[in-house]
Amino acid sequence: MKWITYIKGRAPELTPLSYIEQSSTCLTVVDLFVLAIIMYEVLDPCYYSVLQVDVNASSSVIARAYRSKALQFHPDKNPTALPEQFQAITEAYEVLSDPEKRQLYDYYGPTLKPRLSETFARLAPLLLSLATGFIGSSLCTYNSSLSARATCGYEVGLMGVAGVFYCYRLGGKDGAKPQTKPKKEMLSLSDYVTITSVGLLIGNVSGWAASSIVLLCKVIVFGS
Repeated sequence: MKWITYIKGRAPELTPLSYIEQSSTCLTVVDLFVLAIIMYEVLDPCYYSVLQVDVNASSSVIARAYRSKALQFHPDKNPTALPEQFQAITEAYEVLSDPEKRQLYDYYGPTLKPRLSETFARLAPLLLSLATGFIGSSLCTYNSSLSARATCGYEVGLMGVAGVFYCYRLGGKDGAKPQTKPKKEMLSLSDYVTITSVGLLIGNVSGWAASSIVLLCKVIVFGS
């Protein structure tokens, strides 16, 4: 999410129509990607753009920008200003002036709540088992000369990289330690059996191993 906020903060003046006019007649995948970000900005204005500050602006810069914008668009000072404008400025400052809220906003945005991260945390082992199973079957299909040991090695490597990244992301922003350490709880047997069974069914042994490694790593290091 932070890179989306960065792009929107750097180019707040872009609109879907202006971007299409600047682009070539044949829109590439990158163009569609940028258009999606611009549409995200149209539907949900970026707080940095509302205050017209850089995404890396300090607290003092944000405070000065808020005071300036509040005076400019306050209903008592400017009768022609829309109430929504002042409301957006107040909402933006409320989030960006609080370090914790700002950190969550940089990662999840105003519409994506941290609950989605919890949902992904539960689905990550299953998705990882699907990925390893599909990659393993693809390697065997398109490269019959590849030995089973090499295929297993690729899958284990993928599990390791994805598992480390998954657990690293749960540790906090940029690897920082969370302020409150989560309570460690044992993973329920039903959850373990359900997730690993699907991994075994679709990803064979490597899928089961992927699910098990990530689930156990999450429980031991960060709690369930």
